[in-house]
This record gives sequence, C-alpha cells and structure tokens, in this order.
Amino acid sequence: MTRQNTEKKRTLSRLLVVLAALALLSFCFLGTTFGRYTTGATGSGSVGVALWDIDWQNNSAAEGTTISVSLAELSPSMMAYGSEEGQSTNRSKTTGYIYVGSLINNSQVAANVTLASAALAADNFTFNGNAAFDATGYSWDTTDSMVDGDGASKAQVLALFNSGISLYYTTGTAADGDTSGTMTEYTGTAVPLAAANAGDNVLNLFITITWDTYDDAESAGALGDAIDTWVGENVASFTFTLGYTAVQNSELPG
Repeated sequence: MTRQNTEKKRTLSRLLVVLAALALLSFCFLGTTFGRYTTGATGSGSVGVALWDIDWQNNSAAEGTTISVSLAELSPSMMAYGSEEGQSTNRSKTTGYIYVGSLINNSQVAANVTLASAALAADNFTFNGNAAFDATGYSWDTTDSMVDGDGASKAQVLALFNSGISLYYTTGTAADGDTSGTMTEYTGTAVPLAAANAGDNVLNLFITITWDTYDDAESAGALGDAIDTWVGENVASFTFTLGYTAVQNSELPG
C-alpha cells in the first residue's frame, strides 16, 4: 500500500511539472500574439541632380574653339601717310563687330563665364598659292629711297594685328549674330548667365580686329604700304584661339 502511494505521488509530481512547462510555453505564445502589432519594412529615397550643360554654338562645338577670320572682312586704312593733320601714330582700320558664336547655359543652375584673351597664333596663316613669309622681311633703303626685300616677315605681319583684337558680347535668350543690341567690351570680368528658362542664359560673342599699318617717318609710310600690300596679295586668312571657362553660380534648392 505504501508503495502504491509513493508511485502515485511521483506520477502526480511529474504531471504537475509538465503542466507548469505547458503553461509557461502558452504564456510565451500569448505574449507574442496578443502583446502588440509590429510591422517592419525597408524603402529607398531619391534625389535629382541639377543638370549642368554649357553649349558652345558655332561652326564647331568644341571648348577652346579655333576660329578662322577671313581677310575678306578686313583691310588696311585707305588713307595716305601723313594725310591727317598732326598725324603721329600708325594708320589703322577697325572692322565692325564680327559674330564668333554663342555660349548657351542649358543648366538648371546659373553660371559665371570667363573668356580667354584672343591671341593671334603665329603659325596659323593660310596663303594664296605658294606664298610664304620672308625670313628677313622688308626694310627701307635710305640710299636709294626704296623698299628692299622679297616679302614681309612673320614678325612684321603679326605686328599688324596682335594688339588689335577685342572681344565684345551681348546677353539674352537667343543665340544669334544680331549686332543691333548693346555691345559690352569684355575686360576680364566674369559674365553671369542665368539658368535655362530663367532669363538671360545666352552669351553672344563678337570680335573686332584692328589693322595697324606700320608707319615710320624715315620712309614716309612707304615701308608700311609695302607690308600691307604684301599681306593683301599673299595672305588668305589667319586663325586665332578663343577659350572660355564656365563656373557654377547658383545652388539648388535655392
């Protein structure tokens, strides 16, 4: 009898342990299921980058464009030496405004544009036929009162134009060569261009070229006339290099 009671107690103890374990386990499930609602998710955001687009528009579409200027648009002064009273400087003739091209800001931000100084390239001359610079160049023979030499030198020809190239510009919304607008001479100060569709986003660029005749009192202008004549007969055109730099001048959001 005692043995049966002992077995019943052991069985009851085991049952109680199992029931306790099941109760704890059910509490875990109930806590997870009914404690609170929880939802997790992942996502992504996007940020648009403001467009930067500067376009150079003329016969070529390269930055630092080499621009060819035909001498058909340029000639020396037709005045005779000393024809102006008190003349003490060289005779000169300046072209009208020659359209070079347009710089267009298609960006979503404004830009500041700086232009490189136009410089005549010493070797960028094209000639008529087989003509070429003379190594020595023209000189004045005081004994015979005449011009000596077989042609003008490179230095003599470069001197006609090197100091006489000036840059001018207009701004607006259209790329064109209209010279009726107000011309502003470029002096090195950056030119502001608005963002696309926000105002004046186009810079129209022009040049003027001055032909400075070499005049000296010794030859009474004869040496200068000889150099000018040689250029008119033998040089077809020359080129010079023009470059620009555009820098961001506003921010988005602004």
